[in-house]
Amino acid sequence: MCHIHRPVTQHKKATKSLLFQFLILLHGIHFIIFSLLMNSDDPYSPPLVNLELNCGERETAPILVVEHLKHTRPWVKFCSIIGFTTSFSLVLIGSLMGFVVSESLNYPINYLLGLFYFILAVLFMIPSIKLSHYEKSITKLAITHDLEDLELAIAHQRAFWKHVAIMIFIITAIYLVTITFSTIALVKY
Repeated sequence: MCHIHRPVTQHKKATKSLLFQFLILLHGIHFIIFSLLMNSDDPYSPPLVNLELNCGERETAPILVVEHLKHTRPWVKFCSIIGFTTSFSLVLIGSLMGFVVSESLNYPINYLLGLFYFILAVLFMIPSIKLSHYEKSITKLAITHDLEDLELAIAHQRAFWKHVAIMIFIITAIYLVTITFSTIALVKY
């Protein structure tokens, strides 16, 4: 078998030639891409294609949703104020029942009634606070129209309804206990 050996100089020249052709090809591709991105009139102008990523832009909430929430906001604020007023009134009634009336009439049951009014005040206060947060998040959403503010408003609304459901459950349990003891008391007497 006969092997043909090229001289080393020819092999180096062929490699250099191939490398040179490859570099010219890369330069040509670079020139084509660069000329497409740049204005042909001014080589110092910025690229025509916007290469920046729009990571800083925020998504906006749908306008109709924002409008509906803006029209809901006054009613949410009204209900929140009524809840705070009711809670304050219950604290006042509870303190009157617990301290003033029980001392003058000397009935220890009034302390329990005062405690009951304080528990009702807390039950009214928590949803009122949640409504207040919801109203403030709607106000912020109306200004920014940001999708994150919409998500925050919906989260506050969910927290409100969760606490209302808990309050309904507690009040229903109190009613059932009261009805049960009333029925037992009626049957005994």
